[in-house]
Amino acid sequence: VAAISREDSAAAAVLIEEAVEASGENSLRLAAIDLAFERGESPIASKHLELTEDSPQKRMREARLARLRGDTAAADSFEQEALADLSPSEAVRAGIASLVRSHDDRLPGQPTRLDPAAIDTVDITRLPESARASASLALDLLRHAVAIESGSVETAANVRSSLVAQMGEEHPRLALIDLRARISANAEGALDAAREFIESSGDDIERTRAIHAALEATSPNHPDWLTRSHGTVATSPLRADIASHRRIAAQRWYWRGVLEPTMRLSHWREAISRFKSAECPAAAAELLLRLTRS
Repeated sequence: VAAISREDSAAAAVLIEEAVEASGENSLRLAAIDLAFERGESPIASKHLELTEDSPQKRMREARLARLRGDTAAADSFEQEALADLSPSEAVRAGIASLVRSHDDRLPGQPTRLDPAAIDTVDITRLPESARASASLALDLLRHAVAIESGSVETAANVRSSLVAQMGEEHPRLALIDLRARISANAEGALDAAREFIESSGDDIERTRAIHAALEATSPNHPDWLTRSHGTVATSPLRADIASHRRIAAQRWYWRGVLEPTMRLSHWREAISRFKSAECPAAAAELLLRLTRS
């Protein structure tokens, strides 16, 4: 199912639904719920949750459903209840996911709500050895992002060294990581480097992320070339069945509302809808407040 989903999540959804109907296995039902969440199909997830055996794993998914519905208090309650009963390795995975979500759930330009010290409390030795490398990389990527945003240059440099050791100096993702660091620090030539990266990159997702970083750094006076660049990616296709793509789409609609003030009402409504479907209720609520004020 996971392999099929990477290429065609609709086909994967059909397969898992058939499997659940044929067997009724609880583990398969949990997999169907996870796929429904990834595809942004909360009604399907809700239907399966009603038929799922009570367990900490179910409560974690009930937290996700509550978050999709904008009920953050219920989501936090379900999550805390589940974390107390999960196995050590499951609790670590859930903790990392919660940290990433806390960092991502905000509007562009807003400071992160994540306390950097919280990242250091995660004990990846509780994970199976085969899962520790990916967990360590995820935490270091989060550490670096938080350090850049908070201006902690020394921490960012140390974490980058760790990232190089794990990913390799030539890894394509490092180019965007370094670019974001230069833009955030307002380093000399950073915008020129951003323009070169944006105009030369063949990956629409990476281009969009670079454009968004540059828009944050240049607010409220965006150079014309950057506004035009955003216009070129504003309608490029993104997969609605991938949560991270829905979050990028939400940010894209947010920036369209900033750059096209006469269309702000409709653009921000689109952004709010996509923030909700990407499990970013805080970002959706903040944007709704801004929309109401404007």
